[in-house]
Amino acid sequence: MKTTVRLLPPHTASIFTFFIAVGSILSLMHEFTPYLNWGENSKSIFFLWFSCLLVVLYINRLKEYASLKKKVDELTGKLESVERNRDGLIQQYNRSNKKIKSMKIYNSLLWSEIERYTSSFPDKEKSEVYRRILLEDRVSEAIQDGKIQSSKNNR
Repeated sequence: MKTTVRLLPPHTASIFTFFIAVGSILSLMHEFTPYLNWGENSKSIFFLWFSCLLVVLYINRLKEYASLKKKVDELTGKLESVERNRDGLIQQYNRSNKKIKSMKIYNSLLWSEIERYTSSFPDKEKSEVYRRILLEDRVSEAIQDGKIQSSKNNR
């Protein structure tokens, strides 16, 4: 599941803005030139100033777009990393769950076998067999935990 964020490229809106602004300024200059009696030099200075302003705005827009794109790329990378970690944890959980289920099945089979084996014993002997099995079970668990070095020392 990959998330994609798409931004409208900044030049699309800026181009439209530029053409609308230039067209508006040219039409305004054409309309008001006879009334304001501007010289030819003042028109070109005003147009140059306005063009520089639009270029600066466009550059700022590009910088903003670049910083947003960088942030989106960073967040996308983090999201992919989290998804990979999540998938790894899910796989680890599934493996552990399978081991637990197989150990439960093995344990139930083992105890049913013990029951079948000890069914002919009298109650006193049966309880002694159970006590030995449980003691050996505890010793083996302790060995696995690293608490006891060898089972021979305890017997």
